[in-house]
Amino acid sequence: MAKAKAVTVRQDCWRRVGVWGSVFPRCDQLAEVIHCRNCSVFVEAGRGVFERKVPTAYRDEWTTKLLKEEVRESRATVGAFVFRVDEEWFSLPAKDIDGIFEYKAIHRLPHINNPQIAGVANIGGEILVCYSLDTILEVSKRDKHDKQGLKPQVKSFRRFMVVKLNGNRYVFSVNEVRGMTRYDPASLKSVPATIGDSARKFTLGTFALDSVDVTVIDGAAFGLMLEGDQDDA
Repeated sequence: MAKAKAVTVRQDCWRRVGVWGSVFPRCDQLAEVIHCRNCSVFVEAGRGVFERKVPTAYRDEWTTKLLKEEVRESRATVGAFVFRVDEEWFSLPAKDIDGIFEYKAIHRLPHINNPQIAGVANIGGEILVCYSLDTILEVSKRDKHDKQGLKPQVKSFRRFMVVKLNGNRYVFSVNEVRGMTRYDPASLKSVPATIGDSARKFTLGTFALDSVDVTVIDGAAFGLMLEGDQDDA
């Protein structure tokens, strides 16, 4: 009779007469498999949990939810390239970045009185005009101890950033590059007071990235301003 009870135990027998159970008679399979996890009954029950059919309502609910989140993210966020000028962080549309190059000497141009033009530089074997972003953006100098979040490093990370705006290529010297990120245009806040009034004409606002404010530059408007600057030069 004891053997018959052990053979006809229910499929959840490990819950009632498992290895550490005190119920007698115990399962006669334990003498051979030692532990319930080695028993075919336990293995089949576990496989059944993973192979059971997903309820239709559950599947439809998560399908709808995931599709909504994917559409919301793809429509709401835009790609941006983040970089630093002096103490301030800025971004340009990711699509406008043409390349990042090692920083080399900038050679001033004689008889050029435009403060927004820093000079010319050798970029990949091509001599290009280099613009002074800190002058164009009218970045206010802040105390070196007044830093937050993305703190500029002691070492120099200066790079040349080449951008293509309205079909024209421009070169800027930046103090540091952070790289690509995404932001939601609907969540932009006002531009900080450390950005000059004239520069606000081609900025869209700021977004938070690692506890700092990144000022968003409107690439199209910025390009139009630079085109006018070239004509004046």
